[in-house]
Amino acid sequence: MSSCRNILKAVTFLTLACLSCSLNPADSTMGSETTNGVYVSVVSPSTIEVKTSPQASLYIYWTGRSPSDTGYADSAHADNSGFYNFSDIPSGKYNLFVFPRNDTLAALVQNISVGSNAIFNDSAFFKDKTGISGTVSRNGTPVSGVNVYIAGSPYKTTTDASSAFSFSGLPRGIYKVIADDKNRNPTGITSDTLDVDTHVNNNQSVQMTLHE
Repeated sequence: MSSCRNILKAVTFLTLACLSCSLNPADSTMGSETTNGVYVSVVSPSTIEVKTSPQASLYIYWTGRSPSDTGYADSAHADNSGFYNFSDIPSGKYNLFVFPRNDTLAALVQNISVGSNAIFNDSAFFKDKTGISGTVSRNGTPVSGVNVYIAGSPYKTTTDASSAFSFSGLPRGIYKVIADDKNRNPTGITSDTLDVDTHVNNNQSVQMTLHE
C-alpha cells in the first residue's frame, strides 16, 4: 500500500507541474523560447528582454505617443529562437505589440516600466485579434474627416462620410481611444479619452464626442 501511495503522489505532482507550465506563456525553463505567448522582462535601466515565438513581429511604443508625437517607438523581429532585446530605451512606460507568424493571433504587454529603479516582469498569451469601431460627433452632429487614434500604439484612422471609424487586428488589451479635429481646427478640438477593454468583449463599438 505504501508503494502505491508513493506512486499516486508522484503522478499527482507531475500532473500539477504540467498544468502549471501550460498556464504560463513563457517556457518554465528560462532561456527557452515560448510559442504560445510572450514574456517580457526589464533587465537593465534601458533594456527590455522579449521571449516569444520565433520570428514574431514586435512593435514598442511609448504609452503617451500620438500620431503627431516624437516619443519613442521601434519595431523588430524575434530571432529564430524567439528572442529580442530592445536597448537604449528612454525612461518611461511602454506598450509591446507581438504578432506571431500565425497572423490570426496577437499579444499585448502594456505599461512596461523602464528606468533606473524599474522592476518589471509580465507575460501575455496569444489570442484571437479583436477590433474597435464607433462614431464621432460634435454638438450632436456627426463629423467626418476627424482623426481617431489609440494612444501608445501604431493605430490611427479618420472618420468616413458618416462619421464612422474602425480599428481591426488589435491584440486584446485596454486601449485609450482619442479623437481630434486638429486638421481643421489647429487650436485643438479633442474628445474625451475612452478606455476600451477588449479582453472579454470582442469588437466593441463606442461613441465619441468632440469638445472645444
